Amino acid sequence: LLLAMALLYNRLLGRRYPNTGRAALHPHQTRDPQPSERLATQASDIDFALNKHGELLDISRGDLRDLLQEAQQHALLGRVGTVLVQDVMSRDLVVAGPEDPALTAWQRLSHHQIKALPVVNGAGELAGIITLHDLLVDAALAEPRAAGALASLTVADLMTREVQTARRYQPLYDLVAAFSDGGLHHMPVVEGSQLVGIITQSDMVAALFNLALRPDPETDLP
Repeated sequence: LLLAMALLYNRLLGRRYPNTGRAALHPHQTRDPQPSERLATQASDIDFALNKHGELLDISRGDLRDLLQEAQQHALLGRVGTVLVQDVMSRDLVVAGPEDPALTAWQRLSHHQIKALPVVNGAGELAGIITLHDLLVDAALAEPRAAGALASLTVADLMTREVQTARRYQPLYDLVAAFSDGGLHHMPVVEGSQLVGIITQSDMVAALFNLALRPDPETDLP
């Protein structure tokens, strides 16, 4: 009866019961913790605090860990929440057109030492993205592309059409999860359907590092 009540209660609250605390699958399918979890509060830290408290708390270890992470994320939001995507994004863009030869995309990636090109149509609208991986690996065969295969292909043949994008006035904080645990390396920035910028993992790391170096006006002495 108690078990049935617990199952019903947690279902009404939209929670899993029992709480297994199963970690999310790593995007690279390895046993490493998610990037956001590597410096977060660990299970051993929570066990130490619970044992030191000396009382039985009506909260599971998994729920307590989630609560601490939400508090840390809220603190981060308070520090970086005023920084917008347009403050960090690149504006002088190297792009490709859908009808460009695939070899042209390769040459631009090589010349500018970048790993992705937004693909835009004649009206400047985002049509997709093509990456170094797209050029080097045959996705259908899951193997390296044969030498000379690019000569007969266009950007439209290889590009990804469904692209995750950001908005220029979006808080930078919104993109942290996509670039860390989500495994994204680059994200076009659009205004409506127009491409206006691109933000990369390097941009994100540099921005967060610079923000970490800024003095906190609420805690630092004048």
